[in-house]
Amino acid sequence: MTKIPDADVWADARRAFRRQGSLAGFGVVLCFAVAMRQLGQADLDPSMRWLWLLLPVPALAWAVWEATAQPRRRDEFERMVSARASEISWPLTIVWIGFVALLATAYGFPMPIPAPFGLPPDNFGWPEVLVVPLLIHLAAFTIVYKRYTGPR
Repeated sequence: MTKIPDADVWADARRAFRRQGSLAGFGVVLCFAVAMRQLGQADLDPSMRWLWLLLPVPALAWAVWEATAQPRRRDEFERMVSARASEISWPLTIVWIGFVALLATAYGFPMPIPAPFGLPPDNFGWPEVLVVPLLIHLAAFTIVYKRYTGPR
């Protein structure tokens, strides 16, 4: 059995778990949350409104920068797995959007969904519609990754 040098292991770990994209996304969410909280105050000075409105812009610019730089940092295997996962998830996402469009045409949007146990009905709205394609892509990426890295 060949021993892999520790430097190579640490380099692979650093490459696999880069945190810039996650930190940028967290920064955007945090800045938007703080700005929305401050903008919701009734006694806010009008001159301070601009400060709170512009607070998320640098974090959003950083997130866009990281989103465009991340594909260039990937190695060939990661690019191939991502491309194969997209080949699976994009058609499923189109089917999902068509399904939601048919439901919205038939029942209106947001759609009331009956809840179990006599609870008040829940609304099927935009958060649910937007999360499902992300879950489809995550599942496709996981399946493709396991297919190419699993034992043969």
